[in-house]
Amino acid sequence: MLLISGFYVTLGALGYAHFGCASPSNLLLAMTHTSQRRRAAYIAMQMHISIAFAVFLNPFFVTVEKTLFPISAAKDDAADARDRDFAQIETPKVVPGLDDAQTSAEGAKYSETVRRYIFRTLIVASQCFLAMLTQSSFSDVADLAGASVMNFCSVTLPLMLYYKLFKAEMSKPHKILCWFVIVASIILGTYSTIQAIGRIFTNASKYTLFASTPPSKRTEYAYCPAGYTDRKAQWLDSFSLYY
Repeated sequence: MLLISGFYVTLGALGYAHFGCASPSNLLLAMTHTSQRRRAAYIAMQMHISIAFAVFLNPFFVTVEKTLFPISAAKDDAADARDRDFAQIETPKVVPGLDDAQTSAEGAKYSETVRRYIFRTLIVASQCFLAMLTQSSFSDVADLAGASVMNFCSVTLPLMLYYKLFKAEMSKPHKILCWFVIVASIILGTYSTIQAIGRIFTNASKYTLFASTPPSKRTEYAYCPAGYTDRKAQWLDSFSLYY
């Protein structure tokens, strides 16, 4: 957790070091609309999502597949149990050829793999469709999901399970640090969730299906001193989405 937190703190510090009080809420959307740096950033983000999305959803896929394909799930569990109980005494002999039972089992396994590919592809395609359907509100919805579900699943719940499993082996400072992170994540996650819900209700009248968020020049910098926009107008316009 400390390593991951260090990465997030470093990224936040770098963003503030460059943008200062004018730091936008979304760096990607704040970049110049036609710039090469925005295209490069989007490519890097796409690579990250393509890899992280599959890893993050894999437990969900496995759980649902066990419900949809119970026979295959039972076979997989039985095979895992046999592998755990297996104790090799001598080098097994090479058996030439395959009998009918082995051929049938391989065919069934191939068919099951194809069905899993189709199922996972349909799930991802449906989620992409929903993302395109709600483009104009996607940022607000993503903020809500990140503040509530992602925060709970990625930070709070893993730490609570970790504490439950290893509390007998943890030192007192370790326990204090663990609970500090848990409480802080709950407080910050709750605050961010409330803010995200508020933005959704505020902007609900502006949402249009299949419509992207229209570009607009940012004119308000709540955390900057008076006269800041006049002194830094050219620099602020260099990364504005409007241009």
